[in-house]
Amino acid sequence: MKIPLRLVLAFFAAYGLNTALHECAHALMAHLLGLPATLFHFYVNIDYPSGDSRTRILCAIAGPLFSLAFGASFWIVYKSFQTRPQALLFLYFSVLGTSIFLGNLFSTSFVAGDFGVAATQMNLPASVRLTMTLAGGLLLAAFLYRMGPELLHWTDPQPTARKAAVQVIVWPVVLGTALGIIAFLPMPPTFIQDWIASSSFWVFAALGVALAQKRGSADKARALPLQASDLVAALGVLLLVRILAHGITLPP
Repeated sequence: MKIPLRLVLAFFAAYGLNTALHECAHALMAHLLGLPATLFHFYVNIDYPSGDSRTRILCAIAGPLFSLAFGASFWIVYKSFQTRPQALLFLYFSVLGTSIFLGNLFSTSFVAGDFGVAATQMNLPASVRLTMTLAGGLLLAAFLYRMGPELLHWTDPQPTARKAAVQVIVWPVVLGTALGIIAFLPMPPTFIQDWIASSSFWVFAALGVALAQKRGSADKARALPLQASDLVAALGVLLLVRILAHGITLPP
């Protein structure tokens, strides 16, 4: 089966850009609050004052809220330009941005996530955290299920539902995630494990693709070969990530 290189590169570019900008949002919030911060490709080192919960909460939620705004904005852009070749990138920007927000909502019960950090600082009860986690998981699953058929527009017709799901979701997610991990190295093993685990939610997108293909309800007229814009976006994101890997200090 032919590997959909265009989808793989678009997935990598969108995931890498969303991740980097998500961390930029944390760093810029710290800067606005007068805190020294060093921005890296997958995290921000912020010098918090002791005992100040408010700044920790604001810096923590800045990332996922930016991701949601980024995803929603590019959905509007995508719907406006969806007949153009570059619209595939806009779609992935939207899907990954929204997914990062919902993934953070899902992680509320875990201390490591952004909303988990905010919930800890706010001393939210375990029942509230669990409710937010369940809501995040259900919304993320439903959202990716809905986006599966939208992505099906951007690949060659497949004869079976299984092959369509592999072509549209499995190849881009597996190879795109692998490219992302390589581009973001060095990373602690726990970050890599979390990244891989978060990709498991794309099984719902694969289900959406398979059912749409089986019903014959997806229009594939927009399928296009690899574009120069796809290569430029992927290389640009790779360059951005490697620059941030060395760290950029934002003085207060």
